[in-house]
Amino acid sequence: TANGFPAPQMKWVDKEGNLISEGGMLRVSDIRQSKEFVCVAENEGGRTETGFTIFVAGPGSAPENIRLAATRPKSISVTWDPPQIANGNITRYIIYYTALDDQSRDLLVGQVPSKPISEWMSSHVMGKHLGVGEKQALITDFVESDTAYAVVVQAANQDGPGPYSNQHNIRTMSRARAAPPTQLQVEPINQTSVEVHWKPAEVLEEAPLSYEIYYVPAEKKIEEDEQLSLPKWSRVDVPDASKSSHIIWNALEPDTEYVFKIRALYPSGPGIFSEPCIAKTLPEAVAGERLHRVLSCQRSPQPAVRWIRGGEIPIDPSIVKEDDTGTKWSLFLSNITEPSNFNCVARNPLGVANWTIRLEMLDGLSDGWMGQLVRVENRRGQIYLHFADSLPNSLRKANQWTLRYTDEPNKERILWSVLESENRILEEIPIRQPAAPMEPGVTYYLVVENSNEGVRSPVFTILVPKAPGDLRVGSNINDEMVGYNTLVSSPDPLGHGTFGDPGASWRGMSVLRHGLRRGEDDPSGSACLILFLA
Repeated sequence: TANGFPAPQMKWVDKEGNLISEGGMLRVSDIRQSKEFVCVAENEGGRTETGFTIFVAGPGSAPENIRLAATRPKSISVTWDPPQIANGNITRYIIYYTALDDQSRDLLVGQVPSKPISEWMSSHVMGKHLGVGEKQALITDFVESDTAYAVVVQAANQDGPGPYSNQHNIRTMSRARAAPPTQLQVEPINQTSVEVHWKPAEVLEEAPLSYEIYYVPAEKKIEEDEQLSLPKWSRVDVPDASKSSHIIWNALEPDTEYVFKIRALYPSGPGIFSEPCIAKTLPEAVAGERLHRVLSCQRSPQPAVRWIRGGEIPIDPSIVKEDDTGTKWSLFLSNITEPSNFNCVARNPLGVANWTIRLEMLDGLSDGWMGQLVRVENRRGQIYLHFADSLPNSLRKANQWTLRYTDEPNKERILWSVLESENRILEEIPIRQPAAPMEPGVTYYLVVENSNEGVRSPVFTILVPKAPGDLRVGSNINDEMVGYNTLVSSPDPLGHGTFGDPGASWRGMSVLRHGLRRGEDDPSGSACLILFLA
């Protein structure tokens, strides 16, 4: 209210002067943030203003995008996004939950508990950076299996809590699905296939209907939330629940590390996942190649590690490295020309772990298969090396291969000339500086290696082409009789004849006949020019 003469006109404006209400009554609705207003009284005698602040305690909106999941027995996974209107810094989240009054499965959706939220059980989430990014919590206190719950999330700032989120309902995992498959093992069969073994899940209340195997490249980044990350995994269905092994054929990349896990499917839904297992597919290689593999094992107490040879190929001297974090044992193989198996075994008082490398040889290779992998071209003096697509990918990757070559095969490998990848795939490679040049007409010995993956090719032998040269024409060159002129008497109207010295070994061809006179006594005699290529 305001007093004055004549009676003043009243209005409300915001800080920027925008009109909010006419008259002395301020009318605002849906206030979610603290706001400042100005009450203005004005007449012919002047203008008077008074400030007014509406203070909102707590965030102006509730947490959004609430997601619930029951991936473990007696637990509820809750994921949400921060409120749009924080009104300051979010200092904590409060998760309220309670069991539904009616536990009938067909009444799960839409049921509201009779108990007020203030009487529900609660779990608090505190920490830093609570107002940015997706948040997650796992509720376990007083959570029972196979029970329907209602969940509500609330955010709070330095001034207090904000509004409640919408209610979401979920039923926790039944006890029947609480036992995961165990003893998951994955063994590579070839470069693109693996065999998966597991111990079936313990049957508690109901038997599983089938299994699902999931795998993903170990280097791939995935979310911590199991439900959110699952679409990034590849899935393989095992419809026969009586099986305890399954082969994944030709679905993987060579020489690649994968993470595997498995779960059982029940009539009431999926069970929980097994402990993950890491396995690496076999690398592609060519006969005579060298492999260097390093395996590591971490457990307490510290395991003892050793390699077991399954064939005739010797295990070259290897190195064992041990520290507080684990044991590493490296295996060196070279000049691989026959099938064999190598089994790495780690053992401590608690159990045994193993990893198998199986080497197989391809049949039907032609006798000159190695010469088809590298081809040399001399293009107007520039030497190019052409590498076949059949070389293993591990030797052709950009920024990973290194060429070493020499014309002295007995020289130590470290002294050979080096040509680096420089972000090129191993296809057509010119020999240019700073690499040492290759001389035409010289035989070179060449290897390709990938130090990142411990792979080296066999030694390739190549001969750099040399252009024709030293073209000589004449009858006596360097005091060697390489050809001569002779008199012929030929009935051939074209003047072609046969030339040769019965006592000499030579070759040549008749080019033309011009009737070059050798003597007046034989006017029919003629000479022929012989062209020789030495």
